[in-house]
Amino acid sequence: MRGFALLVVLALAACEPGTDPRDGGAADAADAPVGAGRAEVRLPREPLDGAGLEVRRFAISVAELRLVSDRGEGFDPVRTDVGTIDLATPRTLSLAPIAPASYSAVVLRLAGSPTSVELEVDDPEIGPVRVRYDGPLEWMARCSEGVPVGVGERLDVGVSLELDGPWEDLRDAELPEPIEGRIEIDARSAPELGRQMVLAVGAALRAECGTPSR
Repeated sequence: MRGFALLVVLALAACEPGTDPRDGGAADAADAPVGAGRAEVRLPREPLDGAGLEVRRFAISVAELRLVSDRGEGFDPVRTDVGTIDLATPRTLSLAPIAPASYSAVVLRLAGSPTSVELEVDDPEIGPVRVRYDGPLEWMARCSEGVPVGVGERLDVGVSLELDGPWEDLRDAELPEPIEGRIEIDARSAPELGRQMVLAVGAALRAECGTPSR
């Protein structure tokens, strides 16, 4: 099965000395300090698809979206107001300002309440499936190497997810009996299977990082 991609594209540059690099996200460009960078985050870049799979819903509850830099976590660009988003519908998010640094990863910290992940898929082999996971969770997509971003530069980070491995493992597992025609995988029916699935999804995240000016 070919996987589906979830692509995050971030445009980063630099902020003026003295600005708070954790002031991430909600401010308009006009409100940002002169010279400050801005991140544009597309979740995902293209509609989700997969060979034979129809993704009806892929909701995640985002407690924190963070770009990992070599300046230390206290200086990483962060958004904490994203809330619940459905990855089945592409959406663009912004972060600003961004400090000059070397960036090496993107972190999605998912809230455990009310639900971290809710994935609804129509699978031609096993039928409709819904996976719900309610515990706190952190996904990280690493760049192949750190990418330095200086004043006035932009960093593009594309985060992709291949579902092939996780979904094949799910198909091969001992699944709960369908309820009204749908397989439910959650804390009551199959807690360990649900946990393994969301961890495998996180482990399948990949990032491609670079600056357009180079």
